[in-house]
Amino acid sequence: MNHIKLLGGLLGALCAFAMTVASAPALTLPDVSIVLGGSYPLRTQGENATASTTLGSEAGVTLEGKGVAVLALTKELSALGTFTATFKNVGQPGGEKCKTGSEPAGTVVVTGEHHLVPLNLTGRLGGLFLVSLVEITCGAAKIKVRGDVLTTTLKGGEEATELVESGGDLEGSLGKPNLTSYYNDGGTLVRTKLESDFGLEFVPADENIAGEVVVTALESKMFQITGRL
Repeated sequence: MNHIKLLGGLLGALCAFAMTVASAPALTLPDVSIVLGGSYPLRTQGENATASTTLGSEAGVTLEGKGVAVLALTKELSALGTFTATFKNVGQPGGEKCKTGSEPAGTVVVTGEHHLVPLNLTGRLGGLFLVSLVEITCGAAKIKVRGDVLTTTLKGGEEATELVESGGDLEGSLGKPNLTSYYNDGGTLVRTKLESDFGLEFVPADENIAGEVVVTALESKMFQITGRL
């Protein structure tokens, strides 16, 4: 009899858990909305010429640089867009300068998609950057980077605030980003994963920018972040 009661209790708990998961509320991702009669696309651009940048792993700093510029593009009313980030003066600590493709030595260009996502269920937003696979050349060494990272964004300001700029921080060390999770439009907590491969295998990585990068809307446009939690 005790075994039957225990089994019944377990089944009841499992059913309750399943109902809780099934009824988890979907989330509406925030949108970037043009205001004052402006039209898409929205281009935002910014640079921090003095910021120290690093790509790290559990072994420590693997690449370091100084200066970064970002160009982001939003084509329509959406939480989604594309980005190009240009890292400058990049090299291995005490070693070779690095580059991507035909760029000058020291210049690493990273491209991909950017999304606005909830970092929690109380309205804090972040920037999710999905990095297209990039191969970095440092002399004879080839380094590959892939995955996604999160930045803080929209410090202060209500939903109705008309913005001309936005900024965020990207921080981490020893292969561990400071921000590692966000909520998708299904209300599910998702974890990010940035990886680098220095010729052996992909291992956890982090990207760190010592200082905020602020991007400003071009063409005198203004925008709002609507549909927040």
